[in-house]
Amino acid sequence: MNFLAHLHIADVTNTSAVGAMMGDFIKGDQWRTLPQAQRIGVLLHRQVDSFTDSHPDVIQARQLFKLTRQRYTGILIDMLFDHLLAKQWHKFHPSSLTQFSQQQYRQLTATEPHWPEKMIDVCRRMAETDWLCSYQTPGTIKLALHKIGLRMRVDAPFAASYQEWQQVQAELTMLFDSFYGDLLLQLPALQRNVLQRS
Repeated sequence: MNFLAHLHIADVTNTSAVGAMMGDFIKGDQWRTLPQAQRIGVLLHRQVDSFTDSHPDVIQARQLFKLTRQRYTGILIDMLFDHLLAKQWHKFHPSSLTQFSQQQYRQLTATEPHWPEKMIDVCRRMAETDWLCSYQTPGTIKLALHKIGLRMRVDAPFAASYQEWQQVQAELTMLFDSFYGDLLLQLPALQRNVLQRS
């Protein structure tokens, strides 16, 4: 899952938004040195990622993309699922996406010394250009995929994957709805697993 989904899950579970973000920026056992709330957020992030990667709907969603190398479909699905979550935000949260986003930006730009430098930079840029709300726009997703391909400096055909997405939107939306509904149902169990470890 990408940034918006992880922040939404942190909100649903009343866990740390900072920890939810940090899950993408720390490795291995670095979580053990964090304050407890952030440790829980990181571990929940990892539980959600594991659940996502093995979910049948997500596996099926990856198989919709024939021209995109399979090693990159995880990145692609993360981006597209955040787009679908943003587009259908009213189904999942009582606040508007604008209100939710501004609340998250306030938390994520109140930096602390132990935050990874790269995360601080990403959170600052996220707030400045309102990434979370911009996920509603297909053009933003296309631009983001292009930038990811440039950063990787490899022949990752993200332009082709965008064209494929246009052809499978309806099926991908159904798979997202099924998967995300299941994820929300499973969150209490995932959270219990995290609390036992932290």
